[in-house]
Amino acid sequence: MAGGLVVRNMTSTGRGGCGARGASGDTITCRTRAEDEGRYWYFTSWRQPIAECERITDALVFIKGYLGAPG
Repeated sequence: MAGGLVVRNMTSTGRGGCGARGASGDTITCRTRAEDEGRYWYFTSWRQPIAECERITDALVFIKGYLGAPG
């Protein structure tokens, strides 16, 4: 799958999905989710659903927690 938004936690001390030393990150995509009647959802690069695309705050909270970003 091409495209997506690369998000990084530059305060992380480990290696993350983007491979950059000292930064954890992932590529977030938006696509339909069959389990939710074809509505658009955000997903991690591991195809884990994050939140429905209209629930941006929920997606942000999930991504920050997922990458270990400070509150």
